[in-house]
Amino acid sequence: AAGVDLAFLLLFLALGSPVLAWLNVLSVALYGAAYWLLRQRRNNAALVLIWVEVLGHAAIGTVMIGWQSGFHYYLLMFIPAIVVSGRVRLMLLLLAVLLAFYLGLHAVALATVPLTPLGGGALAVVHTFNVAVVFTMAAFTARFYYLTVRRAERKLAELAATDSLTGLANRRSLLALAGPAMATAAERGAPVAMILADIDHFKAINDRHGHEVGDRVITQAAAL
Repeated sequence: AAGVDLAFLLLFLALGSPVLAWLNVLSVALYGAAYWLLRQRRNNAALVLIWVEVLGHAAIGTVMIGWQSGFHYYLLMFIPAIVVSGRVRLMLLLLAVLLAFYLGLHAVALATVPLTPLGGGALAVVHTFNVAVVFTMAAFTARFYYLTVRRAERKLAELAATDSLTGLANRRSLLALAGPAMATAAERGAPVAMILADIDHFKAINDRHGHEVGDRVITQAAAL
């Protein structure tokens, strides 16, 4: 987002709109502060700064250039982040606030004349830039959520298929592997063998040295 604002700085300088250009310096500073807060695990404060920047930037850009500039599109980027927050009441509240702000900004844009309107060609450039950025951010966000879900699925599958102490395949995993192996062997007329290993006198180890040592013995045997 800070990179987008730097691009806006250069774009508005090229279009001869220095006020809008230097506004992006403040935006970059806000994102820098938000990033620092996130690194400090102060997530709520960082999110407040991000909301302030996006709402403020969309409002100022719309009031100064007009609704056709497309700055209001950035407000829609909050929707997926709000929906996946997991807290229903907070989600509904934030969606209501976002919708009210969006409709209010639209009403203001219809009722007023842009303060620093751009020419038709320049306005088309800004609108196209905003659409391209929002498309890119939406695709990135969707991809991010997709990869996050896939990682969680793989982790759950791994937890379901392995023993938590040793990391070896558990009964569920072994049965899943055995079925196809036996079917393949039957088709080819090949023999099937299974090796079963046990730790001798393991109960004596637990009784004499305790279950913690017993777990270490199991772990070492599994590693071997």
